[in-house]
Amino acid sequence: MKNLNNISEEQLTVIDRFLNKEMVAAERLEFETKLNDDPIFRNLVDQVREMRLGIESAVLKEQLNSFHEEIVPVKTLTNTIETSSNKSLTKRLVPFSIAASIVAAIGIFMFMNQGSTNEKLFAKHFNVDPGLPTVMSNSSQYEFYEAMVDYKQEKYTEAISKWKILAIKKPNNDTLTYFLGVAQLANNNPEVAILQLEKTIENTNSQFINDAYFYLGLAYLKNNDVDKARAELEKSNLPDAKKLLEALKP
Repeated sequence: MKNLNNISEEQLTVIDRFLNKEMVAAERLEFETKLNDDPIFRNLVDQVREMRLGIESAVLKEQLNSFHEEIVPVKTLTNTIETSSNKSLTKRLVPFSIAASIVAAIGIFMFMNQGSTNEKLFAKHFNVDPGLPTVMSNSSQYEFYEAMVDYKQEKYTEAISKWKILAIKKPNNDTLTYFLGVAQLANNNPEVAILQLEKTIENTNSQFINDAYFYLGLAYLKNNDVDKARAELEKSNLPDAKKLLEALKP
């Protein structure tokens, strides 16, 4: 990370605002354009992201250790014998069986080819939400931010397990449902991701509403439901959603 030695305070502030999702749409679009076009700048942003994650993980570990010190431990297969008449009938049906097999094979090929196209589009446009900064104000948030560190380290199964426990008490919390949805999608569980993200968009005032529509569209795309993917993407004002919609045009 030697390049970080020369980063200006202004650059660091701008990158932090991007990683914290504090930019307005126009500013975010300009930033993402530069991110796509400038490999040196992209590398710098990646280094800042890694640095933040390292700091957050270290701080959380120290705070968790202090917190935990205060806690007191407590068909049967059937063989069929054909008769001579059955054999004759079978011979007459062979051409029809072959034709049906060919039709079925063509259908399967077309379905798999469409699925392959959708999978490529998903892989191209899916980037995991960077997550929230792990700055904790009280002990009641330790479990959430402990899972957030797992999430940022791509330990999605661990993060999901911890957030699901919290969601039992707060099933309609849009922050929990949103990150559970994104984590499930990153963990290759689009059906479960859809259920969680559907809960998020029920709260029309959620700060995650546009992101939730975007990831919901991606989840449907992953599930090979292009019509529903388009419908959800059209509700998001994110530039990434517009790009994917353009790619999904017939």
